[in-house]
Amino acid sequence: MYYFKKSDDVIEKYQVHFEKEEVKKLQDEMINRCSIIKHEDYESDYIPKPLDKRFMRNLKYTCIGKKEYFEETRDIYSIQYDKYEPPYLVELIDRILKGDSKAIGELRHYQIFNSNSIEEKINLVNKEMVSIPLSDIAQKKQKLEELENLLKEKTHCEEIASYYEQLISLLRLQFVDSIPVSEFERVKEFLNLSFANLGISIGSSDAPFAKVLKK
Repeated sequence: MYYFKKSDDVIEKYQVHFEKEEVKKLQDEMINRCSIIKHEDYESDYIPKPLDKRFMRNLKYTCIGKKEYFEETRDIYSIQYDKYEPPYLVELIDRILKGDSKAIGELRHYQIFNSNSIEEKINLVNKEMVSIPLSDIAQKKQKLEELENLLKEKTHCEEIASYYEQLISLLRLQFVDSIPVSEFERVKEFLNLSFANLGISIGSSDAPFAKVLKK
């Protein structure tokens, strides 16, 4: 697929190269390690069918009785499963694997949460916990739980950042050609097109994506 990058004066065209198996393997690891996992446990007359088995796992259901609905009798089930909620980066990878060049533009501006800000919160909670009297066990326990959650969040952010860097390293953008913006504007107006329709990423800031463009 091709990726188009617009700066102030020119639009550059790149061909995107990557090994699908390597990118897919990285995506699978990210789902397993970076997803927020929520355990669902409820009763219903409807057994859920996962649209994507990657995100609904360990599905178990047991018939526990029946319920009357007007003239219909339905089985009632006890349902349990683990719901995986991966970072948005996983969806971007899906789109890249399907050849959606607009996902490359989104990848350029993908926001990685700063773990330093979480570190500041951890330090603050540590100070607050030290100041709590030993006799106040309930408040000590509350602060300890808060600290544990922050540590998990920090690890989570660091893992996503690591996978983002690995993904960037797997993408190779080969420069193909460029065209002056002024010339393209005439063609765009003539054909009644927009940058969005062509998957052109507007803006010149590449941030961590810049090193990919150099390959």
